[in-house]
Parts: sequence; structure tokens; C-alpha cells
Amino acid sequence: MAEPLDPKDLMTLEQLAISNMWETSALVVVLELRHVESDTVAVLSHI
Repeated sequence: MAEPLDPKDLMTLEQLAISNMWETSALVVVLELRHVESDTVAVLSHI
């Protein structure tokens, strides 16, 4: 398990960008597994 982080530590912009990339990637995988992308396309096509 990961070690607890010191709340005083700061993240660099690079660390923040990489963290955001992984979070976005994980969300895309979950949405693809749930077939949400097809629903999103259907909704956007009505706009």
C-alpha cells in the first residue's frame, strides 16, 4: 500500500498533468465499458 503523503508537500505542474491524464484515462475506460460513449454521441447528435 502507498505511504501517506505529507500534506505540506506541493505537486509540480508535471505531476499534476500526469495525475490528470491517468484520471481521465481511467474515466474513459469505465465509460467505454459501460457503453456510455454511444449514448453521448446520440445526445450530441440532437443538439
